[in-house]
Amino acid sequence: MSAPEINPIEATYRRLKAAGKDLLKLYSGNPNEQGIHFPGEILQASYSRYFEKQDYFPHPKGLKVARQAISDYYAGQKAEVDPENILLTSGTSESFFYLFSLLTQAGDNVLVPKPAYPLFDSIAELAKIELRHYALREDLAWSIDFADLEAKRDSRSRAVLLVSPNNPTGAVSDLEEISTLVDWANSHDLPLICDEVFSEFFFGEGAFPRPMALTKPKLCFTLNGLSKMLALPGLKLSWIAVTG
Repeated sequence: MSAPEINPIEATYRRLKAAGKDLLKLYSGNPNEQGIHFPGEILQASYSRYFEKQDYFPHPKGLKVARQAISDYYAGQKAEVDPENILLTSGTSESFFYLFSLLTQAGDNVLVPKPAYPLFDSIAELAKIELRHYALREDLAWSIDFADLEAKRDSRSRAVLLVSPNNPTGAVSDLEEISTLVDWANSHDLPLICDEVFSEFFFGEGAFPRPMALTKPKLCFTLNGLSKMLALPGLKLSWIAVTG
C-alpha cells in the first residue's frame, strides 16, 4: 500500500521543522498544539465519578441530563431548543452523515460552501449523494455568492449548509447575510444545516449570530460539539439541535 499523499502546506511545515525552524502552525485546527488545554482537574473529577459508580442508562437521543445541559447553553445565548429536539452524536462528522442520509436519496445533492472542510466530500460519498459547492466571495470578506448559490440549486437539492465561523476562512455570517440565506432557503423549502463548531471562537461585538436565534428557518439543524468548544480534540461528543 502506498503512503498517503501529504498536502503541500503540511509537507513544507515538516521540512522546515526537520531543519530546526521555530514555526507557528497557523493552519492547525488542534488547540492543544497552540498550548491551549482544558483544566485536567475538572476532567479527573468527572472521570472518577464514573469509576465510582458505573451506571449505564442509554437513550437513543443521548442522556437527558446532557441534552438538558445543551439546551441550557443555548438558552443562555437567547436561542431556544427543546432537549427532546437534541440528538447526541460521536463527533460532528457523524452528525453530517446522519443528516446527509436523512434528508436525501441516492443522487440528490446538498449545497455547501467553497472553500470548506474537505471531509464533507468524503461523508457525502459514504451517503451516496452529490455536494454542490457554491462560491464564497473572497473580495467581499468571504461572504456568500447568492447568484452562484441559486445557480447550483436544482430539483434534486435537499439542503443548504452554512459554516459560520467558516473553516478555513474564519468568516462569520452577519444578520443581513443570515436573513437573506434563510429567506432563500425557506422560499425553496430547503432545510438549513448550520455548522457552528467554532462559535466559541467568535470575538466580534455582541453575541454570536446564530440563525436559529435570529431568524425563522422552516427547518434548521444546528451542529456543535465539545471538541472545539472546550479545546478537547479527543472528546468526540457532539450534537444536532433541531428547530423550526
